[in-house]
Amino acid sequence: MMMITHVFSQVLTTPRYTFSVMMSMVIALTTLFIAVTLTYSLLFSPLPYPNSDRLVKVEFAQYDANDQFNVEAFNYPSLMALYQQRRHLEEIALVHYAEQLLLSHVDSPKVNTAFVTHEWFSMFDIPMHLGRGFTHQSDNTLPVAVLSFEHWQKYFEQDPHIVGKTISFGKARFQVIGVTAAHFIEANLVQFNQKTGVWLAWDHNLTTQEARSFWWNRYANNLMVARLPESETIDAMSLNLSQEMNSLWQTNVQGETYFDGWHIKIWLTPLKAVLLGSSRLLVVGVLAGAIGLLLMVLFNVCNLYIAMLATRRHQLVLRVALGAKKKQLYAQLWFEGLLIMCTATTLAMIIAHLSLLYGAPWLATLFPHVSLLTLSWPVVAIILASVLLLNSVLVSVGLSRFPYQGLAQAMAGATKGIGVQVSAQQINISVVSQLAIAMMIVSCLLTVAWQQWQQIELAHTLPLKDKFIVQLSDTTGSGEAAQQAAYTHAANVLEALPIVEQVSRSNSPLGEQFITWDLTLVDTLKKVTPLGKVVDHRYAPFFSQTLLAGRFFDVTDVQNNANVLMISESLAKQLGGIDQALSTRLSFNIDDPDAAMQVIGVVADQVSLNGSITPSFVYRATQGRHYLLVHLVPGHSLSKVKMEQLFEQHQPGMKVFRVQSLESQRDALLLANKLLLWVSMCITMVTLVLAAVGLFGVMSIRQSAQRQTIAMKRAIGAKNSQLVTEMLLQFGRVAAIATLIAVVGSILLVNYFTTAMDVWAASFCIAVCVVLINAAFWVYQPLQQQLKHAIGCQLRGGKG
Repeated sequence: MMMITHVFSQVLTTPRYTFSVMMSMVIALTTLFIAVTLTYSLLFSPLPYPNSDRLVKVEFAQYDANDQFNVEAFNYPSLMALYQQRRHLEEIALVHYAEQLLLSHVDSPKVNTAFVTHEWFSMFDIPMHLGRGFTHQSDNTLPVAVLSFEHWQKYFEQDPHIVGKTISFGKARFQVIGVTAAHFIEANLVQFNQKTGVWLAWDHNLTTQEARSFWWNRYANNLMVARLPESETIDAMSLNLSQEMNSLWQTNVQGETYFDGWHIKIWLTPLKAVLLGSSRLLVVGVLAGAIGLLLMVLFNVCNLYIAMLATRRHQLVLRVALGAKKKQLYAQLWFEGLLIMCTATTLAMIIAHLSLLYGAPWLATLFPHVSLLTLSWPVVAIILASVLLLNSVLVSVGLSRFPYQGLAQAMAGATKGIGVQVSAQQINISVVSQLAIAMMIVSCLLTVAWQQWQQIELAHTLPLKDKFIVQLSDTTGSGEAAQQAAYTHAANVLEALPIVEQVSRSNSPLGEQFITWDLTLVDTLKKVTPLGKVVDHRYAPFFSQTLLAGRFFDVTDVQNNANVLMISESLAKQLGGIDQALSTRLSFNIDDPDAAMQVIGVVADQVSLNGSITPSFVYRATQGRHYLLVHLVPGHSLSKVKMEQLFEQHQPGMKVFRVQSLESQRDALLLANKLLLWVSMCITMVTLVLAAVGLFGVMSIRQSAQRQTIAMKRAIGAKNSQLVTEMLLQFGRVAAIATLIAVVGSILLVNYFTTAMDVWAASFCIAVCVVLINAAFWVYQPLQQQLKHAIGCQLRGGKG
């Protein structure tokens, strides 16, 4: 009890040291808690599904005659053939994701649906709150549905008798057979943390009956998940399936000249890797940054600890004189450090837990399964072990600078004034380490921040003010011609409003799932695979696209579905340049002369929000369905309620699926970029603060040890400016070494993260300047304090 009381009192006698160490450790440990939680939860812990280590996504890829990758997506017959024949896989489940209007609900809300085979429920062990899931082969064909717990609450008011009732999507009606449990965590293959509202029977998926017979087409919405047999490897199974399915595909596309020399491959990807996507690299980067931050804090705390021991040398000498053994000194200092470390760890744990809890909406844009990101015992155990090790190292380093025998001799007067002994070499190593780590961390963070800033600035060059996208659904069940007329009438009704400037029957370029179009140059038979998009004659002026050559589509092109194309500048360059590309003919089917389409215009590349590289595009003149782009008079807005009222009055069969401003659509797509930008800048500031604290502590120790030397130089006539210059030259040599080390480390990092060299070089130069200016300021402060003191007081060892 007395020992604990003594430890508490001793910690309270050094408040500045205690506060500095605790705050530094809280910052570092909070970052480490979050980083280790992300790493453990996303990379090492198993997914919450049976035999999750054997779950794989089956991917179907097409390669052209030159063995170049063309597209990754199943054609429907291949998908069903693999599902029905099993092909050595232990279990297979299919899913088709779609957004649909729940027409049986009074508000006709938009709902995320998933058409699945019955194996989906057993493969992911989906728990049920009410009723049952899909459990029988017949559930694939029957019009049955399972609601998510969230949608059951939101749209069905937790109706306890929901099982047996029917719901409708479009013309189809489904009988509800169950409600999933609230704690179920879905493995959505399309988007991080997107939640399915209703699971529907597979055979009712939205692939048209005509398209289900096409061996040459592909549909990105149809996906397959399988369980790998225990005795098989991913590579071996991928090879076997590729050989078998390629043979089947080749047989069924015989006679299609376009596919001469083509082949398909199947590869299996672990489900965990699919769900992580590109966030795996981000997780590794966060962990590396957290470890770097911890190393910097370690140097800082070591310096502060040594400085603190120097102030307590007389107390430690007295304890030795009273018979304290070395182990007793170690134990006392260890428990003092443990008290500070445990307090800092507890605070960091609380802050990290709250950050993960309340930061989930933002983390969901970067990482999958954010609901799994909670502090777990393995994470806490790893951090606690690290803290205990750090505390032990800290005490050992401190006592090694304060020899036990020297303390005993000091009491006898043999070495009067003995204190902490820190060599110049040790101080230089500490400064070099902190500077190099700070430079590498800051340069990486600035690289990330610069890339995100460029992407955000580029995205805002797209003119989206006062522009909206309206997604419609015709529920009359009429034929194709009648539906086309219905969407034309809807566009006319909307354009007649006084607040509307113009309407384009095209889809927004933001967030749209584009597919490649396999086109052949009629004259040279060269193949090109740009991204394709159907647009009307108003699309180009709607987004202020620049015409580089030729002409835009006109209303006649669109009304007649003319075989004319516009292409982007990047595609024109692939075709030999703008002049040569104009009037070039492209075709999906080289054997059909009537299928040839002529390029009539070349437009400037449109900004891409999905990546730094702008892909090549081809545009075809067609009046689209379902989507309307609406440009309003400035100062006005559209809402789903107003749109529903408008169509209820003028066109009752037309339902409003979605109304969204293009600016909000852009903001949603840029959320991850903005989050990375702000996090990078915040961690940069924290890094600079920690570097300043550490360097100030190190240089305080050095200047304290050189106090009398500095006083003697001043006494014999050295000017303050000369002493400052001498200090800066010493710091410059150390800074040069640190910069060289940082260059090597950063080059390794830039290769690992595949960052553009010019971006890295600019970021590194800025990081070096910022770190060195920050460091020079704080290195100068201890000397400035010395120079303010009277020379006589310094020579006597006083404070002046």
